[in-house]
Amino acid sequence: WDPTTKEAINEIERSQKYAVRLYLNDWKIHYPAALTKTGWTSLYARRKQLKLVQFFKLYHGVHDFYNARFIHTTDAGRRISPKRPPEKHHLEVPTWRTKSFMQRFIYSGIIEWNKLDVNFLYDGLAVFRKYIFGTPFPYDF
Repeated sequence: WDPTTKEAINEIERSQKYAVRLYLNDWKIHYPAALTKTGWTSLYARRKQLKLVQFFKLYHGVHDFYNARFIHTTDAGRRISPKRPPEKHHLEVPTWRTKSFMQRFIYSGIIEWNKLDVNFLYDGLAVFRKYIFGTPFPYDF
């Protein structure tokens, strides 16, 4: 449901490009302008936003999934990688042997999680959702 290759992302996004132009009945409008006009988000951005919300639930134990297997903790808090600055919310990125592992939720979720601003990670789910859905993601697919 969350492709990583540009070809696969563009293939999925093409369906929304068609739908937004059909909805507006304007076949010459550029895709970002059409999204702005309708108030829609791109499928790429929506997948990223929903992934981060699910990862927030997993990280804080709100999700009904047992997270200790994937998110390792120590007495001092979350385990961090010694290779990067010690920020409380950073998680260690698991090593992978195949490219298909990069498509897994836990791997891509940790990558996106480590990019987030720490100010919104501990104020509760409602504040986090407001931050995530209010943050424009670039059309870098």
